[in-house]
Amino acid sequence: MSSGTANPPQNIYYATFLQRLIAHCLDRIIILAALVLIGLWSGFYYSEIDPKAGSEIAGLFCLSQILCFQAPLLLFIFTAMKGTTPGKRLLRLYVIKWDGTRANALTILLRETFAKAISACVWGYLWALFDDYDRAAHDRIMQTQVIYVERAKRGEKND
Repeated sequence: MSSGTANPPQNIYYATFLQRLIAHCLDRIIILAALVLIGLWSGFYYSEIDPKAGSEIAGLFCLSQILCFQAPLLLFIFTAMKGTTPGKRLLRLYVIKWDGTRANALTILLRETFAKAISACVWGYLWALFDDYDRAAHDRIMQTQVIYVERAKRGEKND
C-alpha cells in the first residue's frame, strides 16, 4: 500500500474543490427529487386508506429517509459499483485510489462513513482548498483521489 505522500499517477486531472462541491450539490438534488417522488407516491397511496394520514406519512417518510439513511447509502452504492455518483458522473468525476487503481467497496465504505465523519468534524472538506492535489481530509485518510476525465475529442480512440 502506497503512502499518501507518494507521487500520483501521471495523466490525471485532479477534480477541483469547486467541481467536487457542485457534484455534491447535484447528488443531493438528484436524491432529494427521487425521494420526494417516492414520498409523494406513498402519500397518495396511504391517503386512499386514511386521508388524514397520507400527507403526514409522505412528509415524515421523505424527511427520515433523506436525513438518516437513503442518501449516504445510495451514494456509497453508486461509488462502490461505478466509482462515481450521479452528480460526479454528470461532471465526469471518479473516485480512485491514490496509486491510480480502482477503489474497492471496503475503501469506499470507510471513505463514505468513518473518514467523512472525521472530515466533517475537523473542517477536512476545506483541506482540498490548500492541498496540492485538491484532496480533502477523507481522501488523505483513505488514500483516494477524485479525478476529472476529459471527453475524448472526435476522431480520437480511447485506449
